[in-house]
Amino acid sequence: VEDKLDAVRDLSVLLLPSSSENTNPNIRRVTTAFLTELSSSLARVHEQSITSATGSPTTDDATGGLDAEDQISLASSIRQFSSTLAHWLEENGPSSFGFGLNGGEEKAEMIDSSLWEAFVVDIIRRLSPTLGSAPQGLHGRASTAYLASLAAGGGLVTLNKVLQSCIPGFLGVLALLDENREDSTTSTQSSNAKNRDEEKMAAAMRGIAALISSCRVTLGRLERKYRGVKINPHPMLLYSSKIIQKISLALNSMAKHADDSQLSLAAVAALESILTTADLQALNEEDVNSMIKSFSTLASFILQTDDAVIKTSSSDEWKTACARALGALISNGFVDVNAEVSEECHHLGVYAESLLRQTLLSASSPPDVSFDSSCNRYDWIVLAGACSNGPLFVSRR
Repeated sequence: VEDKLDAVRDLSVLLLPSSSENTNPNIRRVTTAFLTELSSSLARVHEQSITSATGSPTTDDATGGLDAEDQISLASSIRQFSSTLAHWLEENGPSSFGFGLNGGEEKAEMIDSSLWEAFVVDIIRRLSPTLGSAPQGLHGRASTAYLASLAAGGGLVTLNKVLQSCIPGFLGVLALLDENREDSTTSTQSSNAKNRDEEKMAAAMRGIAALISSCRVTLGRLERKYRGVKINPHPMLLYSSKIIQKISLALNSMAKHADDSQLSLAAVAALESILTTADLQALNEEDVNSMIKSFSTLASFILQTDDAVIKTSSSDEWKTACARALGALISNGFVDVNAEVSEECHHLGVYAESLLRQTLLSASSPPDVSFDSSCNRYDWIVLAGACSNGPLFVSRR
């Protein structure tokens, strides 16, 4: 493991610019074939390290063994190097290649865009098909982590390429939600098949949440770099509606069967991510209604209100995830009275205000053991999240 970590460090010195420089002359000496092979090798070693960390016992013999922490460190180093190199290749490409984000300034020595394509596009093309067929396997999970890292650190072009290549596959897996809803009326699907489908859909939902988080990281970095400039169109514009509908299906199914499964946990995480990342102004009426229905379901698990559902068997992990999502809704769904928003966004804001009142009422009441035997104050977690993550006017409200 140490040898591989040293190799990643050597590659960083050879190919990445130092902190005091904007370029590294060595990158201009490499060929597209070299970068294609390098990218493939990095992804392969990354998967091997994750496999060793999760599937092999920890040892510490004289040869170095398969220490899990070292393997995790190696995987993290590979993702960091790959995303940094992808970002540098993209940022130093022709200005037209960078969607005009070079500030209108032509660079004296631009990098040929074919180098970025060799390092990024080829590996996306190789890894993304697995995400639409078996995202739950070790190869699928390792590929998701690698591509999400590229999307988060590589820049806007890389982000868009990853989203275009990966999200349709994940949504294809989540089409099983529609099939399972039809099968539930006939009970034709075996228990084992349902469990396999749920594991597969949970992995796809977690993959979507990871890519949405990557989008948020990239947009935040660009907004800081270009002093508040918003990216238009939003990278998630084509996918937000479809994702929201799949999340709603997963959570509605969970509410019907009173089951806080891995799919439900993944759906809540995806709901929180899309709420904090997507352009809420672009949501249509169906999207907003689906989100409100989903949040109402989550609120029934943790808020002590008249229509609450007694869920003493639900896990702490599930209730905490619900609280985080509800806090995100209050912090992001609230509408500033001076802002011009769409009718749908206003509708979501009205619900956020109603949810805040419910949360305050629940938080000011003594804990009800019949509602939650653990007496944990998840309603307080909702308020803490809303205040810490929202704008100042939300905290004042």
